[in-house]
Amino acid sequence: MRELYLDFIDEPLNTSRRLQTNTGIYQDYLLDKNGIKLHLILLDTRTDYHKPTGDYLGPAQLAWLAHQLATTEADVTLIGSGVQVLPMRNSPMEEYGWESKRGVF
Repeated sequence: MRELYLDFIDEPLNTSRRLQTNTGIYQDYLLDKNGIKLHLILLDTRTDYHKPTGDYLGPAQLAWLAHQLATTEADVTLIGSGVQVLPMRNSPMEEYGWESKRGVF
């Protein structure tokens, strides 16, 4: 599944996402435009989905995300995800399993 996705998005063969085969497809980018630092974090909500708990992020990705948020020196951090990151109390189907993420967000 991972290779099919990377082929679909035309991920070059020599990138870290191609070479790290034991992780999800999450990635981050640090961009600097006119002195403004942007940290773009892209989450993988498919690889480690745990149906019984509704948790979209596995322990490794959650630890990675916590580290990224704690150590970033960016002026702005954007998180991209296929599902809602922060809970909307009226729609529990669209959240990550909020209770397990309280320490990160």
